Amino acid sequence: MKNYFRNIIKKIVAIGFTEHTEFQRIISKEVEENRKIITELSEKLEGIPSMMWNLIPEHTHLSGKFFPYKSRESFYSVSKQHNDIDNYGDPVMLPIPPKHLWEGYAETEEGFLETGRVHVSRMMEILSQDNFLIQKDFRVMELGCAAARMLRWLADKAVSGEFWGVDICAEHIIWCQQNLTPPFHFFTTTTEPHLPFPDGYFDFIYAGSVFSHISELADFWLLELRRILKKGGRLYVTIHDRNTINRLFETNPGFFLSGELIKVDKKTNILSTEFDMFTFAMFSSDNKRNPKGAMIFYDIDYLKKKLQVMFTIKSINLEAYGLQTALLLEKI
Repeated sequence: MKNYFRNIIKKIVAIGFTEHTEFQRIISKEVEENRKIITELSEKLEGIPSMMWNLIPEHTHLSGKFFPYKSRESFYSVSKQHNDIDNYGDPVMLPIPPKHLWEGYAETEEGFLETGRVHVSRMMEILSQDNFLIQKDFRVMELGCAAARMLRWLADKAVSGEFWGVDICAEHIIWCQQNLTPPFHFFTTTTEPHLPFPDGYFDFIYAGSVFSHISELADFWLLELRRILKKGGRLYVTIHDRNTINRLFETNPGFFLSGELIKVDKKTNILSTEFDMFTFAMFSSDNKRNPKGAMIFYDIDYLKKKLQVMFTIKSINLEAYGLQTALLLEKI
């Protein structure tokens, strides 16, 4: 095929572009003689954009990915919402997302609300112990907000501040934009470690069970969060560590994550090996790690050495988010 087009170009160059009539004659002759080849080539070219679109989200090492809304549909629309809420500052009065957006945190609406309340209450307790309180005019962001399971419990503060929720799952974000704005703001981000805010914009940023799913780009994300955090501002993140593993087998050996760890250990002996961190694939039939399926586990001393270059470590709190360890960090 390359030789075919190369020969056409040679003929064009040979006659000169000024001989327009002769040029048209040659092209027409070539097209007619090779109509079948050109038709087959055109059909292949038409399929390339859709093929590339499918390859991009499947490639596990491209950083700028997200989960599109209704990705299998050729179009979508967002219905107009008419929220009749008397008190935007009441987390219980805010709309509750459909169950498929709960990310497996609960089986009932009451359970969904309660898990968010518990995780936020513990976070606020840890902040209070550091004498750091969220003020009414604060700028706050949740990284990986999903359907705002935690963020909704800050509604009373959001009505007088500026509170953002961001996530790589567009379906979660569209639901939040339609149902929880006001009092919050939302947008879909990607796995690319960049957020469109000025340096030092936020007073407080938190990420519950997000860095437990970020492997190679974790440092990049931490530095980006540091960039948009004010000096003296706080960053609250939760992670899996060795304590998480030990407590998981002690308290819930039948949990799905326990079973997955056992499978990995049979292949690697990782549970009896010293490590700084390790990661493995979840929810993937081909064992490829993806933004939503990677499970990351840290040695806490290794993580402390990494973090202390970027932040002041204010506290380390075991089992603050389920069995995950929470770290409270201050921008230096």
